[in-house]
Amino acid sequence: MWWDALGNYVTSLVFGTDDTAYDQWWTTSERRVHLVGKGVVRFHAVYWPAMLLSAGLPLPTDILVHDCVTVDGRKISKSGGTTVDPVALAASHGTDADFAGGLGNLVHRIVTMIHRFRGGIVPTSAPDESSGPALLDVFRRAIRAVWDIVEEANRCIDQAMGTGPG
Repeated sequence: MWWDALGNYVTSLVFGTDDTAYDQWWTTSERRVHLVGKGVVRFHAVYWPAMLLSAGLPLPTDILVHDCVTVDGRKISKSGGTTVDPVALAASHGTDADFAGGLGNLVHRIVTMIHRFRGGIVPTSAPDESSGPALLDVFRRAIRAVWDIVEEANRCIDQAMGTGPG
């Protein structure tokens, strides 16, 4: 069933045990952000909050929705025949394009540095209200270069920490 997958948001934080992860990341966190594809908005913005309300649990504070991932302008879909072969993808782009190994590693390192050097406080800035539709266009152009940025940032951190090659 689709609804049991939603419960992973809290069960992955070992909900209902003595572990502190659920309290840290869900109950007492200022923000509970969900990043979802536009095809599942109804489940994450209607049904999941209704389930949480009925259980007396805190709701997500933000639901960020991304566009569909496409191949040749068509949404990636098993039923639509637009799947991507991960072996061919790794062969053409290399394994550094792996989310967990590249961007995930960078995010983890930045979060660790924020906790270590800023006491866990992330500097904030107010969004520019005039950005609206232009922001999406900027994001779409920027995503093409994101892996270069990730790789370079990881190289800089490796060099600064003395952990990189050579």
